[in-house]
Amino acid sequence: MAQLGLHGIIGLAVARAAAPAAGGEAGARRGLCRGLVLGSLLPDTDFFLLLPAYLIRGGAAVGLHRSWSHSLLAALVAALLALAAGRRRAGGAGFALGLGLGMVLHDLTDLLVWFSGVGLLWPADLWGGPWRLHLWSWVRVPRLVSNLLGAADYMALAGYYLYLEALARRLGTDAAFLPRLRRWAWAAWLLFGVYLILAGLLAGRGGLFDMAHYGVLILAFLPATLWLTVRMGRTLEALAPGSEAA
Repeated sequence: MAQLGLHGIIGLAVARAAAPAAGGEAGARRGLCRGLVLGSLLPDTDFFLLLPAYLIRGGAAVGLHRSWSHSLLAALVAALLALAAGRRRAGGAGFALGLGLGMVLHDLTDLLVWFSGVGLLWPADLWGGPWRLHLWSWVRVPRLVSNLLGAADYMALAGYYLYLEALARRLGTDAAFLPRLRRWAWAAWLLFGVYLILAGLLAGRGGLFDMAHYGVLILAFLPATLWLTVRMGRTLEALAPGSEAA
């Protein structure tokens, strides 16, 4: 389970709390907010690369998730690349910092909440060192519970979209785009109901539920969530004090 929406919700909450306390120019604070939320989603883009592998050999592909993309090194590299790309843009440094911090926030959430290891120290395994941290290695999750958590991905996505909408209405931003955002929220709610039923029906059918769940998530909702987040950038920037609503 990816719980992409939960990562987005946490990123929004942290951005709202961190922006007022952050120093520097207003542009840097706006960039920090955008970076925090986008960075909170970014590690799960490894699913784009894993989809072909998953269709061929599901177990191996799942094992690669939360490895290199969820490492501290990946967060550092992403922040440095963003800094290099945006060094001449207003708020570029703030965005780069937020992106790296958002990715680390994503990794720590996975480490604390989900029942699988996180490759925080990748690529230490190349030298025989410990690289994957797993706080819940002693827990064995029943297939039905795993399926239900997969269905909850869509509930979390709906919550993220509705949180974005509520912030936009309060801040007076991105008003023309909100009907489309609401349609994605309703689609996520609908799929939550569908997968809730399938979670029980396919509990004893191996990886069929995962194929049905991750296929829709990777091909539709993961790219849509990234696009919606970028498109709602004015709302994210407006979380910073001193930003003008638009």
